[in-house]
Amino acid sequence: MLSSKMTDSQTDPNILWVVTNFPNPRNPQSGLFNAELARYVGSQCRLDVLVLVPWFVPLKRYKMQRKLMSTLPDQIKYPTYTAHFLRVPYVPQWKLGSNFATSASVLLNMLSAMIWRRRRGMRPTLIHAHIGVNAFVGALIARSVHAPLVTTVQGSDINYGIDRSVGNRFRRWATLFGLRSSAAIVGVSPSICRKVVETGIPNSRVTQIPNGFDVSKFYPMSRADSRQKLGLPLDKKIVLYVGNLVPVKGVDILIDAFDRIRSVDDGPVLYCVGDGSEAPLLKSRIKERNLEKNVFLLGRRPHDEIPLWMNACDLFVLASRNEGWPTVLSEVLACG
Repeated sequence: MLSSKMTDSQTDPNILWVVTNFPNPRNPQSGLFNAELARYVGSQCRLDVLVLVPWFVPLKRYKMQRKLMSTLPDQIKYPTYTAHFLRVPYVPQWKLGSNFATSASVLLNMLSAMIWRRRRGMRPTLIHAHIGVNAFVGALIARSVHAPLVTTVQGSDINYGIDRSVGNRFRRWATLFGLRSSAAIVGVSPSICRKVVETGIPNSRVTQIPNGFDVSKFYPMSRADSRQKLGLPLDKKIVLYVGNLVPVKGVDILIDAFDRIRSVDDGPVLYCVGDGSEAPLLKSRIKERNLEKNVFLLGRRPHDEIPLWMNACDLFVLASRNEGWPTVLSEVLACG
């Protein structure tokens, strides 16, 4: 299907990605799996990555965010691809509600991306949208340049984006519009692929491809050596979580579990690597239950350090309430 839509320039493919999660100087840990994939894809063809980032209104409550984003460059050239950072006005919920904010954000993303593409005269031969709602943006760009669209769905974009009881009508419509406009759809797990097919997309257009990872970084290492490098106790059972601290990830469930086993002699300790909106609540939960010696929130750690944490632990836990197939699972399995 893709080949039937390619132009005469298919011998020199020019791919445009549309993403919202991607590493940048202000947030180097965001969407690292996308950067790993871009590094490889860009070695095979010309690749431009359009990263949609929020531009905050000049209000006092957003002063810190504006300061951070003001120094973000318009683009960064990497050895195999170029990342373009497009600032899109941020729509706060305020009293208008999340439905209005989400709908307005999607429309602003679409308009900003269309104008950006036209001003630069870009005519990609393939558009690749990452997460379902970005497929709406990608679909309109693809139509304007007569190029095929590929969409990768990760999990929440299908689990929540098209759920009538959770998402809003416009997000659902925009996501489905993008998926139905896609020549091919990639799901990161079998369950995600099944949910895409359940929306009416032909099975022939849906393929499962899990997120990749760097095998030169994630491989089995000595547990004792890894603990020594990280300054961790050698005689403790260590449970590890790596990911964002947001409600869907279920870190509160892990804290509740450790509260129940605190009385066990020589019990395990839990290290949580990552950060997110729920961090303050989780810190309070740990303090209220006197778990400061059992549960540790470490914040973000350098990506090159993550393999050491994975090799240092006895048990890796992902307690997500809803999930696709996050890259961290492949990485920790590669560590043995």
